[in-house]
Amino acid sequence: MDSSIKLKIREDNDLFRSEMAEELGSVLMSEEVMKSPLKKDIIYHVMDFEFEDETDAEHRYGVFELDNKSIYFKIDYFGQDFVSPKNPYEDNDFKRILSIGILD
Repeated sequence: MDSSIKLKIREDNDLFRSEMAEELGSVLMSEEVMKSPLKKDIIYHVMDFEFEDETDAEHRYGVFELDNKSIYFKIDYFGQDFVSPKNPYEDNDFKRILSIGILD
């Protein structure tokens, strides 16, 4: 796999997550996040998430604690129809879906 492709996907994932850049995809939040009084804090922590190690080379997912709750986010890749999953290494015509939820 070409390391420049991996780096580009990682940089775009970081841009999308840190700026919620609409041109790169869409954001979906669970009902619990949407109704949470911590919603703004959750979004801030997702946008400002620091990856401590390189186990996730694409920077696609993370988990953090906030107010004794485990919060997760995950980026998936879909076609322009937002229905069919895509492999960003094989097809550059895709959109990102950033899902945010509460585990606890």
